[in-house]
Order: sequence, then structure tokens, then C-alpha cells
Amino acid sequence: IKTGPMAVPAPDADKLGDYKAVVRSHVEAFVKDYTAYFETNDALDDVKRTMLDPMPRLTLVPGLGMFGHGRTLKDAKIASDVGEMWIEAVRGAEAIGNFHPLSKADLFPLEYWSLEQAKLASNKPKPLT
Repeated sequence: IKTGPMAVPAPDADKLGDYKAVVRSHVEAFVKDYTAYFETNDALDDVKRTMLDPMPRLTLVPGLGMFGHGRTLKDAKIASDVGEMWIEAVRGAEAIGNFHPLSKADLFPLEYWSLEQAKLASNKPKPLT
């Protein structure tokens, strides 16, 4: 779920036509923030990394729920499954104390570990046949 889910306000029933622009602006802000997170943390050492797709994988909409996103339906389902497990982890932590997520600086090496980067390098998109 990257550095966290994207939160989007619930749509106003009287202004549904404007909601596309609201969602688009939140996606643009998420991508900008994720790109800054990558560039800031990647610059801390000499390791060359490939930035993951900066698009959100989970969206939270108050009153509507959580939505998983991906390049394929399978990827979206995986994102949703991860999101459900994330919610359970937060609930479990809150039941016995407080939930304290990793800092972005601590999260970066986990998200960009060398084996994941090697997998990405070998998984180049194949041309259509």
C-alpha cells in the first residue's frame, strides 16, 4: 500500500459531476508526494533504484469504504487483500495500545529492498504478439 492509502472525501450527492476533478486532484497530489518520498530517500545513498509505479493502490472514502487499484483485476484484488490485512493490524494494535506506523525513512528500505528491485529489472513488459 506504498506509504499509505490515498484518502478521498466522500462525494457530495448534489455535485457528482465535480467528483471526477476531486479524485483527479487527490491522485495528482498522491503521485507528487510519493515521487518526493522516493527522490528524498533514494538520494541518501549511492544505490541505483527504479521507482515503483507512484499511483495509489488503496483509496479510502468515508462512508463508502476501501477500494483497491492495480494494472489488472488480480493486482487490484491483491491491493484490497493487503488493505484488509492493514486494517486488521491497525485494529489489533489499537485494541492493546496505539498504532504507530513506520516512518517513511524506515519504510523506504523495506519497499525498495534489493531483491524486489532485481525482480523489477527482470520483469520488463513484453511486446504484444
